[in-house]
Amino acid sequence: IFEAAQLIARGLSMYKAVYFFLGNIPGALSYIIPIAALVATILVFGSLSADSEIIAMRACGISLSQIMLTPVLISTLLSVLCLFLNNDVSPESAYIRLSSRKDLKASDIKAFIEPGRFVEFDNRSVYVGAIKDNELDDLRIMETKDDGSTREIRAKSAFIITTNETTSLDMRDVTIDPIQTGKLGVGKADRVVYPLTYHDNGGGSTAPRKRRIKDEHTWVLIKNIVI
Repeated sequence: IFEAAQLIARGLSMYKAVYFFLGNIPGALSYIIPIAALVATILVFGSLSADSEIIAMRACGISLSQIMLTPVLISTLLSVLCLFLNNDVSPESAYIRLSSRKDLKASDIKAFIEPGRFVEFDNRSVYVGAIKDNELDDLRIMETKDDGSTREIRAKSAFIITTNETTSLDMRDVTIDPIQTGKLGVGKADRVVYPLTYHDNGGGSTAPRKRRIKDEHTWVLIKNIVI
């Protein structure tokens, strides 16, 4: 909720903020459910023990296995639910949430960018030192290629430009390392227009975003390890 409120305060629309908030819930539940179950178990059995109710139940002929039957069944069901969340729901929601950043506009991008931190956009990690209106200072982009190689692009300043199809960065005083994929060498330029996001105007969808390892389902990771 706090993160969603921050995004709205930075200019992100209410609809998109709620969308990203809901996308975080499956991942949060995988941590919340085990902790909540642990706390509930401690409180319930601590209270039963303090009031000697467990001794009273056993004195009435109720065995310890019967007392533990319901908690064990509930914990088993919660474990299955957490397994489903971690294996199917959480990776898919994270993938959809990050893929939707391709459709962000200039105002939305500024809402997600946090000065002094790397923020992921598609296959790029973007770092900004400071934001002044539509200008980004001390820009760094760590770009990951399909073959796994990385390229660093640095600019002293950049301006966000939004058209009907793309959101681009008009970068000034640029350094690119390496200048070409697979080749050593640093390139420099006074100005580079760098496409950051792509929008679909109904004429066809853009290429799907490549999944990160943490966005993959468990069975896919096991299959890749075995192969």
